[in-house]
Amino acid sequence: MKICIIAHTERNYLPYMEKYVDFFEANGVDYDIVCWQREEQPAVSRPHQYDYFEEAKEGFWNKFRSYLRYRKYVLSLLKKNQYDKLVVLTTVPAIFLRGILKRRYRNRYLFDFRDYSHERFGPYRRMVEALIRNSALTTISSHGFMEFLSESPKLVMNHNITWSEIIPEAPDLRNKQVINIGFIGGVRYYDENVQLIEKLKNTFRYQLWYIGKATSDCDLQGYCAQKEITNVSFVGKYDNREKPELYKSIDMINSIYGNDSLEVTTALPNRLYEACMFKKPIISSRDTYLGEVIEQYGLGLVVDAERDDVLAMADSYVAHFDRKAFGQGCENFLTIVRKDEEVLQKALKEFIKE
Repeated sequence: MKICIIAHTERNYLPYMEKYVDFFEANGVDYDIVCWQREEQPAVSRPHQYDYFEEAKEGFWNKFRSYLRYRKYVLSLLKKNQYDKLVVLTTVPAIFLRGILKRRYRNRYLFDFRDYSHERFGPYRRMVEALIRNSALTTISSHGFMEFLSESPKLVMNHNITWSEIIPEAPDLRNKQVINIGFIGGVRYYDENVQLIEKLKNTFRYQLWYIGKATSDCDLQGYCAQKEITNVSFVGKYDNREKPELYKSIDMINSIYGNDSLEVTTALPNRLYEACMFKKPIISSRDTYLGEVIEQYGLGLVVDAERDDVLAMADSYVAHFDRKAFGQGCENFLTIVRKDEEVLQKALKEFIKE
């Protein structure tokens, strides 16, 4: 059996793909990966990997034509290599490939669904439902997605977790004079983070860090320079292998996404799992599924960055921080994750059966 994993961005931005890679290698499954290199050509070719190179384009029609070219490239590989099964990562590439998925790979592909995009549009939502219906297995990264997806026996939870060493105990925030709050990942959500910055600006105790490449519409660095805000620092692109060391340098995790769309209110980001593994409390937006999980397990602070007195709430949280209760909440949540991962592993073993 040979399987093709189809991705539509650089591998460095797809930590969740490595779960499939590790599973296939552990079970002796032959596989290839197709990645779309949007920023730069990889310096060294990687085994099992095909790289399609086309720089990111701005504007809807430019992006649309880029996807059509990528689709053509993928279709040529599928024809050439005659894969037995496919793993399609995220909705947009699955939509572009839905024809061949239904005709040639019906009940022979895994659809990895992990982001709300355009499901509010009826035709698009029906295409997504058809992709789920025609799949062998569909993995979802948040139970919050059931707010807009229909129930299906093909749906299995696939948490946004990349397991690494789990830190046994959280540092005591009460003993820290300076609290470093870090946003680690692709820097976006401009409006929400401007609100957070404004609430904590130029306070010595709270240092805000943005670690990762910013999107073109999220120039927080320019905003801070213009407003002469001195307690916000920016670090550029990093390698995912550096994450454990990066998390050692911060005290709390910034996961402020706002709550103005299903895209942000239903997802569970990597940061939630990293908070539990690295024992770092997480700050999130109110009225989100992430916020519900944080409050349920006692994993951090949930705020309305626009309306709340975030500084006072942060001061209170730090002053009353109970690291033992926080650590127990982390372990309680990770116990649920482990159980879901066992179900996923069984589903993947069914998927690779001849």
